[in-house]
Amino acid sequence: MTANFTYSPSSPQAGQQITFTASELGGTAPYSFNWTFGDLSNATGSTAAYTYSSTGNFSVTLTIKDSGSSQQTATSSTTIDVSPTPTSTAVACPGTGIVSVSLICSVTVADTAFGIISMPTGFVSVNSSIGCFLSSGLCTVNITSSVSGSLDVSASYGGDAGHLASISPPVLVRINSRETSMVVTCAPSTLTLGQDTTCSATVTDTSPGMTNTPSGNVTFTPIGVFALTGTGASASCSTNIATTAVGKLSISAAYLGDSNHNASSGITTVDVLPLPPPPFVADLAFIPNSPVTGQTVNFTATVTGGSPPYTYSWSFGDGTIDSGNPTSHTYENVNTYSVVLIVTDANRTTFSDTKLLAVKVTPNPPIILTVPSNQSIDHGSNLTFNVTAVEDSPQQISISCVSCPSLGADFTFNSGPGAAYGTFSWTPSEAQAPGIYFVVLSSTDGTQIVNATATVTVNEYNVPPVLHVPDTLTVRDGETLQFTVNATDSDAPFENVTLTAIGLPDGASFDPETGVFYWPIQGVQPGPYTLTFTATDNGVPALQDSQIVVVHVNNGNGRCFICEMFLESQLGVNPSPLILILRAMVALMGFLSVITMKYLKDHGRERVKRTVQHSGDVENAS
Repeated sequence: MTANFTYSPSSPQAGQQITFTASELGGTAPYSFNWTFGDLSNATGSTAAYTYSSTGNFSVTLTIKDSGSSQQTATSSTTIDVSPTPTSTAVACPGTGIVSVSLICSVTVADTAFGIISMPTGFVSVNSSIGCFLSSGLCTVNITSSVSGSLDVSASYGGDAGHLASISPPVLVRINSRETSMVVTCAPSTLTLGQDTTCSATVTDTSPGMTNTPSGNVTFTPIGVFALTGTGASASCSTNIATTAVGKLSISAAYLGDSNHNASSGITTVDVLPLPPPPFVADLAFIPNSPVTGQTVNFTATVTGGSPPYTYSWSFGDGTIDSGNPTSHTYENVNTYSVVLIVTDANRTTFSDTKLLAVKVTPNPPIILTVPSNQSIDHGSNLTFNVTAVEDSPQQISISCVSCPSLGADFTFNSGPGAAYGTFSWTPSEAQAPGIYFVVLSSTDGTQIVNATATVTVNEYNVPPVLHVPDTLTVRDGETLQFTVNATDSDAPFENVTLTAIGLPDGASFDPETGVFYWPIQGVQPGPYTLTFTATDNGVPALQDSQIVVVHVNNGNGRCFICEMFLESQLGVNPSPLILILRAMVALMGFLSVITMKYLKDHGRERVKRTVQHSGDVENAS
């Protein structure tokens, strides 16, 4: 005997009833049927109905027994996959909301299976950012939008052990902008015509919920547009408004709103009062400010406030009075006078003003001080020019030279009534640098001082330098000659002197910076050597001084007949012809001996050399 069974539906879900039908082959009827459903539940009969409350894989076993004398038993088993039941998710929200105000939305998740219904459990996500846990298939969430406009709200159920996931269709919520209110204030609220007032507009977020600061612009009528600034629930802006008419000035402001706030407006008024009448004031003035005796002084009164017409009363301080405006007066004596002005208006209100007026003596005519135009003089030369001072009055006039002491110049003058004459004399010294000098001359009559300046250009007068060299020098072959050449220049330190030398013998040197001449004398021909030294300054034009130095070089025995012949000629001695012939022969012999000595030296023979140092005066070595 064999056993078998079928079940329907073939893909059952948790909570859905399943019908099991048994079939047998062979055996002896009647049969008994026993079912086990894999979850500790069982049933009997050829047909059985069972509902699984949970999902999973369950092993279902059918056992059949027959009624034969030898009872047979047959079994059949299969595994049934029980899947979760489907669900549906729905969201319910208010149709409208406000920016930053929380909305309460409810979520419902239902079991949509056939047959036995079970309650879904678990978490529901709303708009992917918030969520709630189901309780009896229900939960609620709070949703807050930070911007106005349309807001779609949808929920997503993730399922549980016995229920499939599901997503709700979106629910449209209209998020409205937040309400605002505006307050306009001006300070001062009462002012006079022409005065400015500062007006402020404050926009406040009046909707409930999270604080949201208004932004954007406020338009003041008729001033212009200004940007809001602030924190928290309020923002404000301000501007200055000028008053141009008397009365009540209406000032309005309008806020156009922003992406999250509705518009609002406000209005206020300020009282503009007329200007008060100016105070009654009178002021006197006179021209000239410093009059002299015998000069006409003009007086003017300036009146503000009060009620015209006005009457004027003048007291000039010297016992005289006058009326009218303007008026004039002449003072005869030197003094300081108190001038009083009294003004009376149509209401017989008076105002007085007093000022002091100092009258001086009539001034002397001006002094005309005449000096020559630009002068030019060389160093060492004398410059002389005349100066005159003239005044059209009998006053005694004197002249002085302000710059003469510092220049080392002389100045003499003769003074007299109405005129003075002076003579300037100056010889610039070499110590005074070339350039422009200003000679300041002054003249006075006891009450006034007049200055004038003469410009003197001092030119450099170049003096040649003086060169200092030693007298005629005598040295021997094998000695070293050294001396120093010096030069002085009276134009120093304004000029520089350069030293040069020509005719230097072989082996000799001259340092133009130190003036040192240096000559190690070895194997030279005896006789006179003429050296020419020159000192040149850098003046304009350049000047120089040249000197000749004669150096007599003797042979090794200390005699230089040729030198002596030259020396006698310089001393004015006229030797006889015989002596001249003898001296020439001796000189020739000396020359030959020098050649011989040089030859011996070159072949290793020793010679003793002596060195003579020369500086200025020279010591002759013999």
